[in-house]
Amino acid sequence: MSSACARGVRAGICRDARGGAGRPEDRETQPIAPPTPSYPMLAAYMKVSGRCDVHFNVDAGGLTKDIQPVCTHQVFCKSARDAVGAVTFEPKMEGGRKVERRNVVYPLWYTVDNGMDPDNVNAWLAAEELIACSGYPIS
Repeated sequence: MSSACARGVRAGICRDARGGAGRPEDRETQPIAPPTPSYPMLAAYMKVSGRCDVHFNVDAGGLTKDIQPVCTHQVFCKSARDAVGAVTFEPKMEGGRKVERRNVVYPLWYTVDNGMDPDNVNAWLAAEELIACSGYPIS
């Protein structure tokens, strides 16, 4: 997957942190509209690309809670948390009932045009170690 945008953010498809898909007759949690993170000004100024895996739960009403981003750089933590926190989800359905969905992971990719081939940037970002975000001092 490549991105040639100057200051773009790409959001991924929700997936289960455990990798499970559930039973076919149950509806999984899905965003009503994908997150729209803003590119942090400092990251854009420094021409820094990055990625975050945002871990969270979705309650039976479709609201996110317990949001914990893990990112390649702290500069993306607040943007990732705010973006996923603003999304409403279609809640998981089990046996015709809305239920809480735990351990959802939503990947976000932040890419900036820094003269590198976008495919090389994405390969580098995929290999980068993610760190847990604690507090959000940089934005």
